[in-house]
Amino acid sequence: MKDLHYFELLKAAILKKYQAHYPEWQEPLQAFRRREIEQFQQLVQEQVGSRISERWIYTHLKADKAEKLPRIDMLDLLSQWVGAESWQRFKADQALPAPTTSPVRPARKTLYLITLALIGISFSLAFWWSPSYRYTICLEQKQGPLPVDWSQATCTLLWADESPQRRPFDAEGCLEIKTTDRELTFVLEAPYHRADTIIRQLRKRKSSERFQLQTDDYALAIHYFSEGAVSDWKKRRQQLDRMIAPEAEIIQLTPDGQLGMELYDKTDFINKLTLPLSSLKNLRIIFTEYNPAGQIQKLRFTQEAN
Repeated sequence: MKDLHYFELLKAAILKKYQAHYPEWQEPLQAFRRREIEQFQQLVQEQVGSRISERWIYTHLKADKAEKLPRIDMLDLLSQWVGAESWQRFKADQALPAPTTSPVRPARKTLYLITLALIGISFSLAFWWSPSYRYTICLEQKQGPLPVDWSQATCTLLWADESPQRRPFDAEGCLEIKTTDRELTFVLEAPYHRADTIIRQLRKRKSSERFQLQTDDYALAIHYFSEGAVSDWKKRRQQLDRMIAPEAEIIQLTPDGQLGMELYDKTDFINKLTLPLSSLKNLRIIFTEYNPAGQIQKLRFTQEAN
């Protein structure tokens, strides 16, 4: 219970520092709206170098009163943001008055010890009986022309009280998740497939599920175009013009797919992909993002050796 009290003090310190940057804000943390949340996220990102998810803010900062202490890494992060070295240092810096003690009579002392023992047993039982879940995800390929390397597929787990966690699938396209959370939110991604966000309520201690992701037809088309699989150059340019948004952000990455090498606009990309002496061949599409009109607005790719 004392740690929850310290957490309320930390929330007060967070509000005070936020108001130092935005003095016009005179409401409590519970009244934060999207703009205040984004401003707070940016301050933490700039000053500590880490990002706090919006879901975490709703769960722990906007709640009227904390019933559960957040993870220690998040407490350390926010303690550093308000000026302390760590969560333990923040607690030590708070000058809490020492509780007054009074003599305890023998009978009351015995009752006190029994109560403590019962509380300890209750916590132990709650710990050992807390549910844990093993949930296995497997990906299946719909009938398509391009075989999928499942080792390149990923599952990004979105937790309520910590940063997202990116996990790879094995060569068979399966991944086992162990958690004590009953609700899971995750994003499935695979080469040449559309990303899909899934929410699941876990009701069994051990369960499994298979998913088929939607094929990313435009990414496949660009891949085939880069291999010279189409002979009608004019038709190819018309197709690319329909597929790609006018202000698309197109970036060629290093061979390992980690860093940006070159930025293209739509016209330059189409020219280099379709002209007879084109320099863009054998493309491997890493990432696509679509606008509401269904056109590619972001594209990331690498160029494989011939």
